[in-house]
Amino acid sequence: MLSSTKRKLLEQIFLDDHLRGNLAKRGDILCLKKTYDFRKFVKGLDNLNSGSHWVKMTQKTTENLISSPVYIDKINTILKFLRQKNGRLLSIGFGNGFLEKKLVVGGYQVFGIDPSKGLVTTAKKEIEGYFVEGVADFLPYESSFFDFVMALDVMEHIQAPKILKVLREVKRVLKKNGVFIISIPLNEHLEELVAAGSNPNSHMRVYTPDILRMELGFFGFSIFKEYFLYAFKSFYKLKTFVIRLLPLKLRKPNLLILFAKK
Repeated sequence: MLSSTKRKLLEQIFLDDHLRGNLAKRGDILCLKKTYDFRKFVKGLDNLNSGSHWVKMTQKTTENLISSPVYIDKINTILKFLRQKNGRLLSIGFGNGFLEKKLVVGGYQVFGIDPSKGLVTTAKKEIEGYFVEGVADFLPYESSFFDFVMALDVMEHIQAPKILKVLREVKRVLKKNGVFIISIPLNEHLEELVAAGSNPNSHMRVYTPDILRMELGFFGFSIFKEYFLYAFKSFYKLKTFVIRLLPLKLRKPNLLILFAKK
């Protein structure tokens, strides 16, 4: 059971997330920016995103992930975009390295940064590339160095005020017209999970498409592709095809993949 004090802190965090969602939907960029002020930031969610935690999580989830239809669709969607392109690519929070292995074969010069020393060690052994231990808000690379930067299912693990530092760093290391590829979970009912004493994916905030679009807009990124994916467990391709044809959405999407240009 959560203590009353802890519950109030968590309620405030989710109120802030709801406020961001409403401001982003209205396009109120000035008021939205004020909600990222560290001085007013309420710390209530336990940050479990340590290096050792992610070694355990990756070992625990990789087998299920690579057999998940929505995960495979995410990987294939990104690979389809990157096909017949090349250059330097940075993967922030590369985790199991499943996609990075495919990109190396595809001719990319792959770089990766992850907070887990264990995952970096594994990546160096298994993938031809350049992998370092580090954090997303301090990227140890020269400015205008990368053609592509990826942050797949990463942003939701970062506290809201720090996101602006992350995006500033991504913009700095990307070349002019470089592409930023992001994926975020949607409609995962994080508030209800946390209220019940659970946070299975160690997420720190509730994202909406509007919030992500506005955050990218703060730094002048231009969005040119968006894909919404649905976590159907059976008949994935058929159900995805049908849901995208319907004018009235009978089901909310579970994942957003977004492509933005510097």
